[in-house]
Amino acid sequence: MPEIFGNLRVNKEDRFCIIVSRFHSHITFEMLRGAKEFLKRCGAEEEQIDVFIVPGSLEIVSAFSFLKDKFPKRYNACLVIGAVIEGETEHHTHVARESIKNVIEIAREREIPLGMAIITLSDTLQGIERSGGKLGNRGESAAATMLELLRLKDKIKEL
Repeated sequence: MPEIFGNLRVNKEDRFCIIVSRFHSHITFEMLRGAKEFLKRCGAEEEQIDVFIVPGSLEIVSAFSFLKDKFPKRYNACLVIGAVIEGETEHHTHVARESIKNVIEIAREREIPLGMAIITLSDTLQGIERSGGKLGNRGESAAATMLELLRLKDKIKEL
């Protein structure tokens, strides 16, 4: 069997949903900027990308569920962006785990390619380094993952 993989090409009929947490916006909005710029470099037009802003990473799960219920066929793929920074209690562990686990579950149940950019951090500096700093932009890399998975899904349908 040949090796089959997705590519990083945006088709005219593609429609993307990006859900981004406002909490730690100095990090998440930079990841959003990186994701949108990446999709545009791959051929996306501004009107192909809808952005929904939620208060925090836990609310990403609800927004994703609302969108998939309201518009089950509108979006070809979804990208989620959040930043969870370690605090004095274990709260950050629960927020990160539940957000990531439930977003993955929704994407898997509804067979939608997902770009995961809910990042867990020890401190703000790590977030700055991962949102356009010296360690790249996690929003951009998650957008690439989402797009490649979307194209792979298309190829698998053709088999």
